[in-house]
Amino acid sequence: MPTLPPGVKTLAQVRKQADPITRVHEAKRLLEFLLVESLPDLEGPDGRDPFLSDYARARESCFSSIRDVMWAIGVRNRLDHPKRGDEPLRPEEIERAGEHLVRAVEDFLPHAPDGVATAAGRQHKSKPKAAPNQAARTRTGAGNKAPDGSGAAMPRGATWPEATFRCPSCKRKFATLAAQQQHTHDAHARKRRSKRRAAAKPKRPRRRKGVLARLVGWVFGK
Repeated sequence: MPTLPPGVKTLAQVRKQADPITRVHEAKRLLEFLLVESLPDLEGPDGRDPFLSDYARARESCFSSIRDVMWAIGVRNRLDHPKRGDEPLRPEEIERAGEHLVRAVEDFLPHAPDGVATAAGRQHKSKPKAAPNQAARTRTGAGNKAPDGSGAAMPRGATWPEATFRCPSCKRKFATLAAQQQHTHDAHARKRRSKRRAAAKPKRPRRRKGVLARLVGWVFGK
């Protein structure tokens, strides 16, 4: 089984690293080890030795964000090889670079060789347990019959209790649901429909009589 070279730590150890700068370097070394093991024959431009950025570009489809990976590699290069005129890195930039490199390792582990990925700390997900068969769980009574509501098996010769269904309007009881629905429809649906129609019917506004009409009504007693 392959082992990690000296100086390269597992993913769990990199995650626990509290110092942001050390975390950037450890995550970079682990990512570089995984990429080199998966692409041993890669050559850089013009025949030179490939850099970490060359490996990342060659496997960019394995990362959730190649842009974040390249930015984090650039931060690491500025830490190790600062150039004249570069502004000093802010602490939050170093912290974010470490997070991006750790995420890059997490993204690439499923694509790395099995032995190398296991040595780096890849954990195999256990398969979820299958749910028990519903039919096997319910048919547990005596004589392969369904149990009653209490959970105990129905004794031999016992009968199921008679189910009752109440009418929601008059609370009458019926032995079957069909009988209760038919009663509710026949006895109460007509009244409810008439009430709804009466409530939905717009009321005609009362016309106000004019002065002449009121005078004629007063004279003739209307």
